[in-house]
Amino acid sequence: MSWDNREADALKRALKQWQQQGLLDADTVRRLTATIEVRRFDWRRLARYSFLVALVSLGVSVASVLLDQRVIDWIASVFQAPVLVRAIGLALLALGLLIQGQRLRRRDHRRRYQVEALFLGAVAAIAGALIYLADYLSVDESVWRWWLLSAVMVYAWLGAWLRSSLIWAVALLTLATWLLVHSVQQVGWEALWYGMNPPARLALLGAALALSASAMSRPAWRPLRAPTWHIGLSLMFINLWLLSLFGNHHDPQLWSAQPQWQLWPWALLAALVSVAAMLWGLRREDVGLRLYGLGFLILNLYSRFFEQFWDSLHKGLLFAIAGAGFWLLGRQAERIWNRSHSQDDSPPLQ
Repeated sequence: MSWDNREADALKRALKQWQQQGLLDADTVRRLTATIEVRRFDWRRLARYSFLVALVSLGVSVASVLLDQRVIDWIASVFQAPVLVRAIGLALLALGLLIQGQRLRRRDHRRRYQVEALFLGAVAAIAGALIYLADYLSVDESVWRWWLLSAVMVYAWLGAWLRSSLIWAVALLTLATWLLVHSVQQVGWEALWYGMNPPARLALLGAALALSASAMSRPAWRPLRAPTWHIGLSLMFINLWLLSLFGNHHDPQLWSAQPQWQLWPWALLAALVSVAAMLWGLRREDVGLRLYGLGFLILNLYSRFFEQFWDSLHKGLLFAIAGAGFWLLGRQAERIWNRSHSQDDSPPLQ
């Protein structure tokens, strides 16, 4: 089995540490080290970027073709077809893309990016089919939120059935959009919904998603756990940060007139959640959770710094202090990294 440079270095450090602890002798470590094959080129990463470039090139190609007048006339004739025909056509296109993606994954499960590209096209086709179907049924704007919820249910069912992290992630993002649209249609933008403004609603949804991800322990749910976890944490931390800036207000005039100290409870809540995420990540040895906590804690602290001193300090001095803080942070991080990798500089095994 081949490993990339980072994985190979981790294995070598582990072998050296086990030798120093007396768990392995020098000859065993030497033989095991010789079996570590370093993968010199990351073909998987090349495949990912190649598909991204292919999608961009396809978009440029479509845009170029659309400049042809004959193609424009043909597209106009297609869009002049009955709305129901357009909806059925897009639904059939989505079905074909899903079937082709599933067949490709069953033949070779390693073709992950090709499969996800087909699934992404199916997601777009389903969205178009639902829009045209709503137009055909003359769905009123007041019930559009329930039509959007139906899209959430379709994407969630497909994501769970196909074990597709991409479609499941689209379902979760559509769920967040539905919550925002549903609450705004009920109370409007300038009112609280069950005592919460939009950032508070999305922060609560993010926390619920993160908690539900931690309960996805079954092997069948494993492909869906990562998108649920990351989308949940992102929604929670981003909107907690917004709450620390604007508070739980529904009226911009009230926010601009309130004293700055009234926002400190929200800033304290965001900081406490960040610290809790860091500590929980350390306990569970979850690097991603630690990075979420650390990143948003730094963002929260710098936000408070700029809030307090934006008007009282010269802008040059303000950014100089901010830059110095990041420099000190980077210097300390570099020391910690060098200390943890000091074994790489040890003499070769005898």
